[in-house]
Amino acid sequence: MKVLWITNNEPTVVAEHFGRINYSGGWINYSHELLANDEKIELFVLSNGFSYSWTEINGIHYAGFQGRDNYPSIFSMALDEIKPDIVHVWGTEYEHFLETAKLMKARNMLDRFIVSIQGLVSIYDQYYCFALPERIQRRKTLYEKLRHTSIEDAHRALHKRGIREKEGIKISSNCIGRTDWDRAIIRQMNREITYYSCYEILRKAFYQTQWKYEDCEKHSIVFSQSRYILKGFHVLLDALVIVKQFYPDVKVYAVGKSPFEFANSIEKIKRYSFMDYIGEKIIDYDLTDNVIFVGSLNEKQMVDHYKRGNVFVCASGIENSSNSVGEAMILGMPVVASDVGGIKTFIEHNKNGILYQADSVNMLADGIMRVFEDTDKAIEMGRNAKITADRIYDPVANTKNMISIYEHLIMI
Repeated sequence: MKVLWITNNEPTVVAEHFGRINYSGGWINYSHELLANDEKIELFVLSNGFSYSWTEINGIHYAGFQGRDNYPSIFSMALDEIKPDIVHVWGTEYEHFLETAKLMKARNMLDRFIVSIQGLVSIYDQYYCFALPERIQRRKTLYEKLRHTSIEDAHRALHKRGIREKEGIKISSNCIGRTDWDRAIIRQMNREITYYSCYEILRKAFYQTQWKYEDCEKHSIVFSQSRYILKGFHVLLDALVIVKQFYPDVKVYAVGKSPFEFANSIEKIKRYSFMDYIGEKIIDYDLTDNVIFVGSLNEKQMVDHYKRGNVFVCASGIENSSNSVGEAMILGMPVVASDVGGIKTFIEHNKNGILYQADSVNMLADGIMRVFEDTDKAIEMGRNAKITADRIYDPVANTKNMISIYEHLIMI
C-alpha cells in the first residue's frame, strides 16, 4: 500500500539529513517511523518548509515544498509519479490542505483522501486574542508596521486561513479526529463527512522515562509555549502573582526566548509586541526572579524540561487535544489545564488532572497551589494521568488503527 503524507513541518530526520535544525512537529517522527515499519506500507512524506526533490532515508521517501511554490503542480506531479493508494494530509490549518482537497476532487479520488484534524483555525480565530487587552492587540512596533507582522496582522491572516479551512473541510469526504470537540465542529461544517477516531502518537523520548516527585524542583511550573498568544502565558503570569503570595519561591520555566535578551540590534528591532507585553508584566508584577525562559529545546531537552517541574500548566484559550498536555500525562506529571475545547475528553477533573475555568486566574492559581500543597494527591493524579495516556497514546495500537482506517478506505 502506497501512502502519501502531506505535513506542515518536515520530520527531524530530514532536517538533520540536510543539516538543518527543526524543533517543530516532533511528534511526526515516531509516528511515521512506526507506520513505515509495517511491511504493507510504502510511505512517502511531502512536507512544507523547504523545497527539495524526492530523497530516500531509512526506507522512507521524502520531498519538500514551500508555501510560495506552485503547490497544485507539485502535488499533481507527486500523484502521477507515486500513484498513491491513500493521500493523508496532516492538519487543516494551511492552504495546501484546501489545494489537495480540490485536486483530489478534480481527479475523482476523494474516497482515497483523508485529513487529520489538528487545530481548527476557523474556530481558533475566535479566541486568538484570548484575555489580551485591546490596547495590546492594537500595539505595533515599527518593524511590525513595515512588515505587516503585528498581532492584528497575524489575526487577520489566521481568519483568512480559517475561511480556506472551512472550504477544504466541505470538500472532504473523510477525516480523522480524536476529541468530542473536533467531532462536533467537523460535523457542523460537513454533515456528510465520515469521521474516524484515532489518537496521535507523541514524541518517542516521552515514552522512555517517567516523572518522579522526589526528583522535581518543588514549587516549579513548566510551560510549553510562551510566544503564542492562544497558549495563555500572559494569563499564567496573572495567576503567578497570586501563587507568589503563598509560595514566594515559585518558579515558572517557559519554552521560548526571553523578552529581555537579544543576540544583536537586528533581533531587538524584530521583537514581537506580545513578548514586549510579557516583559512588561514580568517587571510590573516583580516576577523577574520567578520566570525563567529556557529557549528552544530539542526532544530530549524537552523531556528534561518537563521532568524538572512540580506541575505542568496548560493555560490555553482554546485547544483540541494538546500534545503538550499528553506528553506531561505520559510522563506521569500532575497537570492543571484550562477547561476548553477537547481537553476534557482525556482529563477528568480531580482524577487525572485539574481543570479550571479558562478566564479565571484565581482558579488557575488555586489549581497550582493544590498540587503544591497536597503531594500525595498530586502523585496520585500523575499516576492516573499516565494510565490514561498509556491507553490513549499507545503507539502500537494507534499505528494499527491508522492502517485499518487506510485499509477501510481502499475497500470502499
